[in-house]
Formats: sequence, C-alpha cells, structure tokens
Amino acid sequence: QQQQQQQGAGSVSSSTSSSTSSTASSTSSSVAQSINTRLSTRQINELLVRYVLPQFGSILEDADPTPQYALKLLATVVETHPAFVAVLQRLEIIALLFDFFDPGHRNNTLA
Repeated sequence: QQQQQQQGAGSVSSSTSSSTSSTASSTSSSVAQSINTRLSTRQINELLVRYVLPQFGSILEDADPTPQYALKLLATVVETHPAFVAVLQRLEIIALLFDFFDPGHRNNTLA
C-alpha cells in the first residue's frame, strides 16, 4: 500500500512536472511569438519608410485603382500607428495628399 502511495505521488509529481513543463513551453512559445510579431512589425515599418512612402507621389499619379489602394494602405498605417504622421510630414507626403484631394487633380475621383 505504501508503495502504491509512492507510485501515486510519483504520478502526481510527474503530471505536475509535465504540466509545469507544458506551461513553461507555452509561455516560451508566447514570448517567441511576441518577439517575432514585433520583429515583423519593425520589418514592415522599415519597408514602408524606405521603399513605399518615398514613392507615394508616383503611386498617386498611377492609373486607377492603384491610388485608391495606396490611400487605403496609408489610412490603415496611420490609424494603426499614429507616429507615422511625423514620417509623412518629413517625407512631404501631407502636401502630396492635399494636392491629390484638390478637386482639379486629374486622379481625384472624389470631385
């Protein structure tokens, strides 16, 4: 009987150990996923700042529907990360947007 109790205790101990191990693994996985997400976000932000936003003027001049997709992308980026407004100002994209939304602009389909 004492041996059964020890075995039972061993089972509880091993199940607790595996449960703790599982929780640690899950936590480790969550941390890794969080780091990967931050890394991916940083890479996307860098891609936008280095390659997409400097070309935004030409993108707005492109044939439809490219300007509308670009504006949707820009709206989503600014809505998600308001700090991008400073980048837009630095790259003089705000002025491009005002020009684009001018009723006389050739690609303005809103007028």
